[in-house]
Amino acid sequence: MKKVHPLHPASLKKPSGYTHGFVVEGGRTLYIAGQTAASLGPIPSDDFVDQFDRALVTWQIEEALRRIGEDHRRVLVETYFRDRPYAEVADELGIPEGTVKSRVYYALKAVRLALEEMGWDGS
Repeated sequence: MKKVHPLHPASLKKPSGYTHGFVVEGGRTLYIAGQTAASLGPIPSDDFVDQFDRALVTWQIEEALRRIGEDHRRVLVETYFRDRPYAEVADELGIPEGTVKSRVYYALKAVRLALEEMGWDGS
């Protein structure tokens, strides 16, 4: 009789019952996952992943801004995102500069809370 290597499939003990089903299903799942991954093509580049991450963060911030009040959103967009001075925004809106500062502070807190509610962890 020809000697078979101990790890050769012919020499391995065949699983039975629950173990057999588990092994067969696990192998099937791995095979399908491998075929699916192969059909998707090459793994995206780091540049693509960075662009995707930026787009996702932008979407999350826009959604968080939609969830806060209009007064807070407007002041935050003008001062924080458009980099306009508090005094200029206050003059345009006809409110004191201190009110603009207060609204920015509370708007940032509200945006942070909205992002946390959406599951954003800041990383």
